[in-house]
Parts: sequence; structure tokens; C-alpha cells
Amino acid sequence: MTPFVCNRCGNCCRTFPSMGLTVRDIDAMARHLGITRQDFILVYCRVEIIQSWYAYTMALRPGCPFLQGNRCSVYVARPGACRRYPAMLPGMRVRDVVPVAPGCALYSMNPDEVLDADEREIDDNYHSMVETDRYLRLTYLPAIRWKVKGEG
Repeated sequence: MTPFVCNRCGNCCRTFPSMGLTVRDIDAMARHLGITRQDFILVYCRVEIIQSWYAYTMALRPGCPFLQGNRCSVYVARPGACRRYPAMLPGMRVRDVVPVAPGCALYSMNPDEVLDADEREIDDNYHSMVETDRYLRLTYLPAIRWKVKGEG
């Protein structure tokens, strides 16, 4: 396994349409920005169902709102998906990564190369996704059901 060496082109932050966020991600970025979880969610997030999971997502069009030039303004508190990129799963090969944009260091790697993945980080992220799903099922869904029931 060869570790991925980012060339800091910023293209991954410019080209993906959205990013899943966990409650841990949101809390870390909100703290870094000096705002509350609720304010962060109101400004940056929406709720989606992704393969039966309830998840927060952040729109990245026309690029990540935290990208300044080619630098991340929340780098120390960046989301788990950004920390793990491009190795999102153990055993993932370069060819398994959705092509990002010309200039990304992935283009210079052998497509059959297995990316170096931090399995502890991936496992921790899975648990954080479960926590986020539970949080949304306990807070978001009852509010939606109440609103729909109250409107009828």
C-alpha cells in the first residue's frame, strides 16, 4: 500500500456535489467557528436519507463553503470524510475512487494500487454515523411528524 499524498489542489473540495456529516463533525466545526450546533445545521446542512440512514449533508456547490483558495478554513475541525479521503473503506483501490478533477494526485497513481486506510478511523466514523442516525430519528422525525399531524 502506498499512502496517498495530497498535492493540495483543492479539486476534491470543488467537485463533489455534497458531503455527509455526522453530529461529531458538526459539533467540531461549530465549535471551531464559534457557533452553536443548531446554527451550523441551519446555515450549512440538510437532512437526507442515504441507503436507509438518516444523515446530515452539506451542499458543496459551487464548492465547499470552507474552501478559501486551495486551503480549508476549518482544517483542524474538518469532517471525517475529508480526513479519510480518498480511502473511505479498507481495501479500496485507486480505481474505486470517483475521479475528482484534473490535477489531483490520484491521477498519477496506479489504478490497481490499494489505498492506505486507517481502519480505526473508518470504524469510528461508522459509529458516529449510527449516532447521527439515532439523533435524527429522535429529534428530526418527531418534529416532522408533529408538523404534518398539526397541519391536517
